[in-house]
Amino acid sequence: HLAHLTARRHGLTARPVGSWQQADLGAALGAPPGRDWVVHGLALGTRHADEENTT
Repeated sequence: HLAHLTARRHGLTARPVGSWQQADLGAALGAPPGRDWVVHGLALGTRHADEENTT
């Protein structure tokens, strides 16, 4: 979560890349489901050079 916020603050396009198996760490440890998902990474990107605003 913090990495995602930091990336967005720096103007990067970003989105969490989660588990395709919907790994719910909280539910696995006995907590209510749907709250603590395992996130495997963060996809970062910028605009392609052709998309940059040159004005």
